[in-house]
Amino acid sequence: MKDSREEILRKVKLGLYGDPEHKEGGIPTRDEERDFRREAEELEKDRLSHIDSLIESFIKELLNVNTEVHEAQGEEELRDFIAGLVREKGISSYVMWESDYLNSLGLKELPKGEGLNQIISNDKNDIAEAGIGITGADYAIADTGTLVLLTDESKPRSVSLLPPVHLAIIRKSDI
Repeated sequence: MKDSREEILRKVKLGLYGDPEHKEGGIPTRDEERDFRREAEELEKDRLSHIDSLIESFIKELLNVNTEVHEAQGEEELRDFIAGLVREKGISSYVMWESDYLNSLGLKELPKGEGLNQIISNDKNDIAEAGIGITGADYAIADTGTLVLLTDESKPRSVSLLPPVHLAIIRKSDI
């Protein structure tokens, strides 16, 4: 009986701490023993191998909470979609996060042809007057349809909350 117990304990220790003579197995117990870069690369590789199913799950969850979803296949299609949304909803003003990504999409040029006025303010009363708030998303959680918006002075949270329409532009790489 004692031999079985000893063998079980030996295997548990081997699994937890590895073989001290051969340095095999075991779960790293201290951060300095872990290769975080390799672990992150493996996680990213796994995420990318499942990106289509992640997108499908994300959209399904968004539709469950009465959210409209449009998948744009490029910047021009995105701008055309926004122009159509503005016309459909009768929107005359917008507020947008100041971000390199949103600026790279050419969204600041959108109002010229659509009669939109951009509200440039961090004042909540001004932001509330906008017809649409345009943000990016730092992360999108597929399992729950959750958007994670990290806010700061140039990206106020109120842009997503106060205007009657919130348009979040999400890259596949953020899901």
